[in-house]
Amino acid sequence: MQTRTGATVTDAFPDGLTYTGAEVYPITVDLNGNVTSVSDTPAANVAVGTNGTVTFNGTINSAYRVVYHTAIDEDAKPNTGGNMTFTNNATFTTNELGGLDAQATPTARYGQTLEKPYAGYDPVGQNT
Repeated sequence: MQTRTGATVTDAFPDGLTYTGAEVYPITVDLNGNVTSVSDTPAANVAVGTNGTVTFNGTINSAYRVVYHTAIDEDAKPNTGGNMTFTNNATFTTNELGGLDAQATPTARYGQTLEKPYAGYDPVGQNT
């Protein structure tokens, strides 16, 4: 793999998601670009900003996996159930390449919120 400098990863988190953290792991890839192994230890040569921007310190010449953690905002969840899709747009930028964009659209599935009807109170049987 070629050496890259000034490497950063930014993610434009879509409405309805709140960024909560990120981790970066070194990975090994084969000649076809398939991931063959992922380290259990987070990379030491990165800094993660409060907005999720990942900055690689110095030069890099290997592959990494960035794992973003987000929470779905409560007011974005459908009360009647259904699917929610979030399109994430990330950009990998280096001094040598400029910006390379990637996109993923995960789906969250929700059931209908629980409803407990109240029919009244029976004071004799002390039941609701």
